[in-house]
Amino acid sequence: MRRRGPRAAPRKKRSAGVSLVELLVAVLVSGVGVLGVAGLMALSLQGNRAALLGTEAALLVADMMERIRVNAAGGGAARLYDGLALGDPPPPPPDCGAVECTAEQIATYDQAIWKCRLGRFAQSPLCIGLAEAAGLGIRGATPEGAGLREGDGAIDVDPATRRVRIRVQWRDRGQLHALAVQSRI
Repeated sequence: MRRRGPRAAPRKKRSAGVSLVELLVAVLVSGVGVLGVAGLMALSLQGNRAALLGTEAALLVADMMERIRVNAAGGGAARLYDGLALGDPPPPPPDCGAVECTAEQIATYDQAIWKCRLGRFAQSPLCIGLAEAAGLGIRGATPEGAGLREGDGAIDVDPATRRVRIRVQWRDRGQLHALAVQSRI
């Protein structure tokens, strides 16, 4: 008889489960992935907020440009909007809802409404009174009140060329943003 070599030792059965190390690595990889997605979502929300504020600024500029165009249609009233500077508070407006206003009074009323809607002066007694009296949408986008955070604006009119330049600036996350539009009336 032929002898077959030494008998091989029986092999140990391999465990069919998942080891603790494998489980920890899987949890770590999944956690890193979830954190990455959360970071992208936060970045996306910041971008959406910046776009919203930029759109709000553009709408406020377009609103004032249309107010100037409508009032200037009567002839030469665009010059009445000149000289409204950054930092200027809203001018006290007449009550154009109760009486018929002149082009100059309409310009003052338009400037007051616009300055209030920009946001910096939204909590002033004048703006609060305007909002209550006219039912205006002055409350809005920021927790502090209306419009843009620290939003302010300026209007410059060149009567010779009938060019109107409207500037709006606001703060978002500590940075100053600005938008300027120039048009011919």
